[in-house]
Amino acid sequence: MEYQIRDLDIDLYLMGRPWLNFDEFNLGDSEITEMLEAQIEKEINMSKDFNLGNKKFLDKAYNLKNYEFKNIIMDSYGDQVLDKNNNLIGYKLNETDYATVETYYNENNLLSNKVEIKEFDENNLTFKKDIHFSWIDTKINKGFIRYYNKKKYYYDNDDNLINVETIKSCQSFPLSYKDKEFNDKIGTIDFETYGDSQGLGYHHIYAGGWAISNHTKLFLKDENETGEVLVKNLFTNIFMNNKLNGYTFYVHNLGRFYSIFIK
Repeated sequence: MEYQIRDLDIDLYLMGRPWLNFDEFNLGDSEITEMLEAQIEKEINMSKDFNLGNKKFLDKAYNLKNYEFKNIIMDSYGDQVLDKNNNLIGYKLNETDYATVETYYNENNLLSNKVEIKEFDENNLTFKKDIHFSWIDTKINKGFIRYYNKKKYYYDNDDNLINVETIKSCQSFPLSYKDKEFNDKIGTIDFETYGDSQGLGYHHIYAGGWAISNHTKLFLKDENETGEVLVKNLFTNIFMNNKLNGYTFYVHNLGRFYSIFIK
């Protein structure tokens, strides 16, 4: 593989070959060729599997951002719908969807709209009770947030969809049951994170620590240090401490959050 370093007159080449064990050095040319071709075929298939997985990820990301009501914007829901007394009762979002909008201030004193899509009787100018879809739009300084279908859609001040937050589904760790034995060699590890942008889900570790019953060790990220270095230093400190031999450490929220940083 060849990599060109941008803005520099440097070409970086990474080259490798499948390793042979001692016995394979004594194979004939045809046998070595067959073995190498099998290895190449294996790597090609691995590459195909990676590309397929990457395509599925991109398709999922595309579908998240291009959801059904993407272009319906807060405070600009469509044509006004009036009752027989010319009172505003809702909005016509498109050719088929009508919605009622209830405006209020949420628990954080932020202006919010509760939007409910319902069937509309054009002859009687009334909404039916059944709700097909619903969401909440909340105004923020940088635009608004839409809470819809267990997802958070972030729009900027130009009404562009810039990010989507969704629940990450992680498989739970399997439990293995065995005869219980009391063991006081138990400790805990925890980390603290901060986000790049408020609410957008991009996190970095800035602090961490481990503790046992009679000792605690804390780590705080230096100004020029990365969160990855902090994690490495924390685990190195544990592994190099002979007094911790035989200890089992519990990591709070490991399977559904911190395992991402530890990897």
